[in-house]
Amino acid sequence: MYDIFAFYLQRGNVDVGFLGGAQIDRFGNINATVIGEYDHPKVRLPGSGGSQEIAAWADRCYIITPHQKRRFPERVDFGTSAGYLDGRVRRDAAGLCGKGPVAVVTDLGMLEPDGKRRAGPDGTAPGRYGRTSVGQHRVAAESCRRAAHH
Repeated sequence: MYDIFAFYLQRGNVDVGFLGGAQIDRFGNINATVIGEYDHPKVRLPGSGGSQEIAAWADRCYIITPHQKRRFPERVDFGTSAGYLDGRVRRDAAGLCGKGPVAVVTDLGMLEPDGKRRAGPDGTAPGRYGRTSVGQHRVAAESCRRAAHH
């Protein structure tokens, strides 16, 4: 693993990273460590496994996850891998070399993390299908799930 990170990733030789996680927020930040408080988690997850380095150094990243309500909280419970933190300016200030997440790919479609700014006052963020909120995606996921069982 050291060779991959030191000789390829950190030298800028990795164009695309593919990541996953238990939670992804609107800024593309990923949680793969704990659900709940770190000291007393509801669930302890496997952790980074190198995803933080990929998220920070790869030119661009795609996040792949099932489209489930629990996967898209307002904010991740724990920041395992950085997306846009709370906006592009903050990512750049943190010194992360890669451009950040390009899209979150789910079984229902593609979502674009908000790297430019916070969501609007109505809770919406830019999405592949116009302005759609995480809440609207949650409703869509539940509707598809119910339709699949009937």
